Amino acid sequence: MPWEALPLESIWHLGIVALGLAIAAAILYNARRNRRNDRIAEKATKELYEHPERYDETKRELEKEVQR
Repeated sequence: MPWEALPLESIWHLGIVALGLAIAAAILYNARRNRRNDRIAEKATKELYEHPERYDETKRELEKEVQR
């Protein structure tokens, strides 16, 4: 495809459309996530950093608390 058929300005339009789709996908993802699990994720991260040797057993307990 020759470059004359696709003007350089149309690349800006394609970029704007791609950015808009990415923002829309992020908004949908954020609206669907379960915020009740944030506290559990914080506990898991803290446990992983403070006690990595016992994290495997703690992980199983925290997975039971997760609401899907």
